[in-house]
Amino acid sequence: MRTPCRLKFRDIFLDFKKLNEIFYMKLVAFLLLNTLAINALPAEKPSDFEKGLRVLLELELNKFESCLDEGKTDCDDSEVDNFLRLLDEGRPVTMATPDYPRNALRSGISAVVVVQVTVSHSGEVSEATAILCESGKGPASLKYQWKQDGQHCSAFRKAARKAALEWSYSPVTLLEREVYARYARVNFELQWGDKDPNEMQIVEIKKRDRRKISKFKERKAWAELREFVENRQDESPVFTYHLATAQAGLGDPSESVVTLERFLVRAENQYFHYGAQAASTVIDVRYSQENDAAVVAAGDSYNLMHYYANGTQISKYKVGSSLMRFASSLTFVTPQQLGRSLSVLSYLEQHIGLVEDPLQRQDLEDQVAAQLDNIRAQLSGIGSKVSSG
Repeated sequence: MRTPCRLKFRDIFLDFKKLNEIFYMKLVAFLLLNTLAINALPAEKPSDFEKGLRVLLELELNKFESCLDEGKTDCDDSEVDNFLRLLDEGRPVTMATPDYPRNALRSGISAVVVVQVTVSHSGEVSEATAILCESGKGPASLKYQWKQDGQHCSAFRKAARKAALEWSYSPVTLLEREVYARYARVNFELQWGDKDPNEMQIVEIKKRDRRKISKFKERKAWAELREFVENRQDESPVFTYHLATAQAGLGDPSESVVTLERFLVRAENQYFHYGAQAASTVIDVRYSQENDAAVVAAGDSYNLMHYYANGTQISKYKVGSSLMRFASSLTFVTPQQLGRSLSVLSYLEQHIGLVEDPLQRQDLEDQVAAQLDNIRAQLSGIGSKVSSG
């Protein structure tokens, strides 16, 4: 049985003997010989931890740009973004606000556009291409029933590209390239009056069905609840969520977790509180089973970090503990997601004060600190190898 916090991480998968020889030798030479760039950093000399971050940033950039060179539009730049954030470089400096397409504004349509930008060493954007657009009604945090290339996406793409060409980022030091590629996400979102979009909970099932479900729960009539919702799952993922509740009430927790996983896949991050409860439950159970792939899948299906910052119906301690386990599992899957794990843990460390209970806050803080120390030590080991290379 796994303890609530895994303190021993699998060694970071980075075999220096198998690194591309030309890239590795050039990187080592660059880090050792470019003393002027090193001295320009806030510290006199970069720490081994920072050097380790830079090695992984360079590797992830190579991987991302190789994917782009193949003409793909679904390349993953998340680790590049995470390592830049951890190094406090490549930060948005000037982000021109895009013009909201008039017809979309009149129709009440929101959108999220992903733009691929080419950024110079000093931070200016020289090229921009809108590669993905999703649009629909309601807040972007839910994307409830949004569609890819939905209404007004042509206008949204044009506006996003035009704005992106006016952006700039802070420099990324010690990169061997004159330009690098990255993705940026442009939100076109309407104001929702006095209603906080983070508190919106989509429950599209009929009122009479909601009343029946509430009565079943009040009476703990789990068999009746299961029978009522089981044949209605095609109508809405909400029925799948309540089926999991019935299964748990009937003493079948294993089947309940499988049903929650099915709910998360179908829900596509569209149900704020239901999604948070489902993701947290699945993560905790699968983590205890040492099923890291399932933990990461649940974390990918729902943005628990967003809920930790904005949600209120589930305790911060519970959500924070699930996030910590998610961060741990990110270091065990293949390929490892070290940047994402560090980003999640660093965010928890900085926002630990959101946990109100002092004992719970101290418990979570201690576990997060232990995991951070472990990962930082391993990255420092990578940096030390670069220094001695």
